Amino acid sequence: MGSSKPPSPTVIYSQPPPPPTTTDVPSQSYETQVNLDEIANAQARVNAEFGAEIDRSQNEFFTNQDIRREQASAGEQRMTIGKQGEEERATVLAKGEQERRGIETSGAQQRRGIETSGAQQRLGIETSGSQQRLGIQETGKEERSTQKERYAGEQVLIGARGVEERRGIETSGAQQRLGIETSGSQQRLGIQETGKEERSTQKERYAGEESLTKVKGTEERSAIKETGSETRSTVQTSGTEQRLGIRTAGEEERETIGKSATEQRASDLQKEMFRRYAENRDYEQAQNQYRT
Repeated sequence: MGSSKPPSPTVIYSQPPPPPTTTDVPSQSYETQVNLDEIANAQARVNAEFGAEIDRSQNEFFTNQDIRREQASAGEQRMTIGKQGEEERATVLAKGEQERRGIETSGAQQRRGIETSGAQQRLGIETSGSQQRLGIQETGKEERSTQKERYAGEQVLIGARGVEERRGIETSGAQQRLGIETSGSQQRLGIQETGKEERSTQKERYAGEESLTKVKGTEERSAIKETGSETRSTVQTSGTEQRLGIRTAGEEERETIGKSATEQRASDLQKEMFRRYAENRDYEQAQNQYRT
């Protein structure tokens, strides 16, 4: 592709206008003038042919220079795109690994918290049961107050957490949109400046445009193909890491839910036992009072 030379442009000269119709008058000065005009016309044709040959040589030289410059620029661009794709994939892999580790640690800590909470809750129920045996009415009143305050505190905490998460998402989205707008603006300015320079360069060229356009199009298609390949590889790697993260999060969440349900069932069972005990005792007391 670089060794082939485009054909030289063909220079077509227009025919000189026919001489005006004159009446031949035998005169030495007239014949001399005619001879001088023929010599001048022949010299003008020789000068035009020589100038055209010089233009063809210059156009061929500059066209070859442009082709070599475009080939070198395209090669460097493909190497840069390949390196950028490798770095992006490495970043995605590292980010996915760190996210999975964070999810695992968070799940372990959450399960420990649930276990501790269940143990403390069972101890509280035992204490509450002993207090119920001493005075069921006062204990029930205190439990209802405590439960009401707990639910109120949890609702406030969940509401505050949701507000903060929504604010964080809004801030992140705003920053991301600003970044995209800035990137798009800079890219459009770069494209405009590039187009202006390319049009100025193209305007100064007199020949070889077709060959240069073909070479440039071939190199651009190669660069676009390389960019698409790197982008698809990056997207595929990112999707794989994201699915792994979602799978790990789901496993941790299911394990957490199972542990929480186990603790909740143990607490409910203990509450039910105390409730039946209280009902049975009240029933026996009522029977004794009725007999008395």
